[in-house]
Amino acid sequence: MGEMLIYMKLNHNFILHLSRNSRQLSEHYTSKMLQHNKQQQDHELNDPSNLTQPFFPSKKRPLLSGILIFILLASLVGTLVYQRFLIKKENKKHETLKVVEGAKEKLQELLLQSTSATKTLSFFIREDGTVKDYDLVASQIIAANQNIDALELVPGGVIKYIYPVKGNDRALGYDILNDPLRNKEAYKAIRKKELFFAGPLTLIQGGVGVVGRLPVFRNDKFWGFSAVIIKMSNLLKAAGIDTAHAGNYYFQLSKINPETKKEEFFISHTPGIKYSDFVSVDLPDGEWTLSAMPMDHNNVSMDIVLLAVLGFLFSFLGGWIVFIVVKRPDKLNALVKVRTAELEKSEEKYRSLIEQASDGIIVYSFDGTIHQFNKRAYTESGYSRAEFAKLNLKDLMLERKIGMVQSNTDALQSGKTAMLERKLIKKDGTLMDIEINVSMMPDSNLLAFVRNITDRKITEKALKESEQKFSRIFQSNLLAWPSMMI
Repeated sequence: MGEMLIYMKLNHNFILHLSRNSRQLSEHYTSKMLQHNKQQQDHELNDPSNLTQPFFPSKKRPLLSGILIFILLASLVGTLVYQRFLIKKENKKHETLKVVEGAKEKLQELLLQSTSATKTLSFFIREDGTVKDYDLVASQIIAANQNIDALELVPGGVIKYIYPVKGNDRALGYDILNDPLRNKEAYKAIRKKELFFAGPLTLIQGGVGVVGRLPVFRNDKFWGFSAVIIKMSNLLKAAGIDTAHAGNYYFQLSKINPETKKEEFFISHTPGIKYSDFVSVDLPDGEWTLSAMPMDHNNVSMDIVLLAVLGFLFSFLGGWIVFIVVKRPDKLNALVKVRTAELEKSEEKYRSLIEQASDGIIVYSFDGTIHQFNKRAYTESGYSRAEFAKLNLKDLMLERKIGMVQSNTDALQSGKTAMLERKLIKKDGTLMDIEINVSMMPDSNLLAFVRNITDRKITEKALKESEQKFSRIFQSNLLAWPSMMI
């Protein structure tokens, strides 16, 4: 239903404008043709040698009229199809963004686990710089965090402690701060005084992964790093990213190389994929960009194709009808009356649809004067139709104003829509949270779709209170963890 209301909003003015213009065009063209025929008959009776020239040569007039109407209808239908295509494209983009945000949340959960692991490990570094029970503590941390592949303690920038040693022993003794090819992100962690992830990069011990380094300070001096290593396969697996292309989306993880300043991509894809088509979000802990794109992003949905085909057939049929009508002027008047009746019936059906809409629909001026409204608009606020018609929109607002910020006003004047949230005063004095989607009509009046969001606001408030309660419980447990480990 939400997509239907969006579709109605985008095409409401367009369809009304098309209906009025079609009727006016038919009546105007008919009037001109009948006037021309009468003039031609009068001249034939009075002075056959002084005939008035027709709009088009008589033999070509039906064909040219049919082509003109075909082009006009095809243009209008093409605009409608294109609007429908943009709606579908935007919906697909929102769906992709949800997928990317889901993967981002999983990655951030893994990064949060890494932060907790490195901080916990750093608690076992004494003030004098010695390390207590490293292997025991590291083994327990890795057992509790299965996506972490290794833990390191790096005093002075040199790897001296690593768990597990097996498979990682080649990294022992490596001095990260004296490696000009890799030390930039290590120094960045020291400057930020917080965990920062380097990579993805080729690990000294082999394989590709990311290294999260938490700078540790003792007696206000830099001691070294508490570090975590996550291999690329585990990183992508934890995020639910399918690199085998068995799902519905292509994923990509990229980063600006601190040495070359160029963007590097870490997931390989079939040649020919344009990364500019991806929907992206940023991960600040590692300065990564996570992107996704539907595998069928270039496929045009069948309803668009069907609408385009039907539109072409409709345009062709319209041109053919005009061709027949102009070719038989004696039947033109009757056909115009039939078409006008059909258009009026179509408009009546559309008005009925507006009256039955689940959202309130109001047409008003900038000063709040209400011109038109549907049934939902006055029943939702508790008024009768007659009472609502006498109101100014300002009377319904708690703030007693309907003004908008300059950015919203500029957006309306440029043909865009503006989204507002207000509190509406019902007839019985109670308040109702509403969401107003406003757009400007061709006559400079404003078209507003008004939706009751009171239940949504209550739900959001309950969720926020629940999240705050969970956060307090989590923080208290986190503070208790170090003492439990000791």
